[in-house]
Amino acid sequence: MKHISKLFALLLALAMIVSTFSISFAIKPNVYQAKDTEAFLMAAQKMVRESNMFQLLDEDSGEDVDLTDRYQTGRIMVCPDKDRSRGFLKDTDDAIFYNGWYFLQYDSEKATKAAYKALKEAYGADRVILDTVFQVPLSKTVEAKKLVQKDDYMSWGIRNMGLDKVEEKLELLPNKQQVTVAVLDSGVNLIESAFAQRIVNPIDLVVFNPFPYDFNGHGTHCVSTIIDATPSNVKIMPIKTITGLGFGTIFHTLYGLLYADFIGADIINMSLAAQDEFEIRPYDSLLRMMVEQGKTIVVAAGNEAQDVMKSYPSSSEYVITVGSLNKKNRVDKDYSNYGPAVDFVAPGAKILGYATDYGIPAKAYMTGTSMATPHVTAACALIKTAHPEYNQKQIYKVLKSHAIDIEAKGKDKYAGWGRIDLSSYARNF
Repeated sequence: MKHISKLFALLLALAMIVSTFSISFAIKPNVYQAKDTEAFLMAAQKMVRESNMFQLLDEDSGEDVDLTDRYQTGRIMVCPDKDRSRGFLKDTDDAIFYNGWYFLQYDSEKATKAAYKALKEAYGADRVILDTVFQVPLSKTVEAKKLVQKDDYMSWGIRNMGLDKVEEKLELLPNKQQVTVAVLDSGVNLIESAFAQRIVNPIDLVVFNPFPYDFNGHGTHCVSTIIDATPSNVKIMPIKTITGLGFGTIFHTLYGLLYADFIGADIINMSLAAQDEFEIRPYDSLLRMMVEQGKTIVVAAGNEAQDVMKSYPSSSEYVITVGSLNKKNRVDKDYSNYGPAVDFVAPGAKILGYATDYGIPAKAYMTGTSMATPHVTAACALIKTAHPEYNQKQIYKVLKSHAIDIEAKGKDKYAGWGRIDLSSYARNF
């Protein structure tokens, strides 16, 4: 109930901002001092909504989104040394200070470009991040056939990983604590009956409302796998940070992470990745803080068949990075990214789940590390259900102890520690 109250308080505050309430900024420099995450979320929403620069819209046709235009959002984040000058603030349109970072909004691409160059020279590239637009590939094939068995699991990966055995045992345990999984993605089909009583605190951070409807199906598919593989105490917090065509920004994803942390998610699923062409210090700082607070963060390795260190957040040391398996229990090397940051692999080929087709409810087969990731997230949620006190390090230890080598002995660049099989873990209950 505490988390629900927080949500309503936040949504009410956001509504007030849009209508009658406004955050007062000091006369130049325009810096709003956000004392906590709630204050930052409200200020950030105001900054985005009132800017005359590029904004994400869920009805984006793609024609107006130029992924090569690095300065179209007009936003820069900078963490200056304590002893350095704050002279850069005089040229901003709006600015927020939060947790050591300045979030700066400029009113033109020319001003943004000039500021970015000057800030990097003044403070170093590791202290400055440009808010760029990225696109996550969200392809799918819609499948209208009914399941062979009415009550069977939709994804073949659930039985492959032994999640069914653990879920069936845990479902019988009384007084299970709620485990909340935040899914940062394209939203969710809020009217899907199979999700009834499992969705909590949904929000759309693309257009800023509490109804993150999924016009693509990608987010719904990820949610489908997690719900299908876990008992009823596991709730899903859908956080829409990318549009129906997969467009997102660094800022919106960061915003989503802060929301998940603020509302109280236990586990975060991020079946998305952007090319790591930007400095990642703000993300890593936040991810480290969330993990230290007991959160578990699971992310997709990416589908470019390249070194995972070229994408983010999959290259972060603070997350569990997941590659993709096919039905032969082999790594899908045709697309699954590889490298030292890959921790585990899980079923990701031709996964059946609920989805949407241009917003219309459907079932779909999808393939990719995006589909592998919610399988591992579900495994984490099962372990968290059995041991509510476990943090990411402890959950990771359980996953590692139930990983089967399928490539080189030990941790390797393609499969990490191997494919997870929790069948023997079910014997603990």
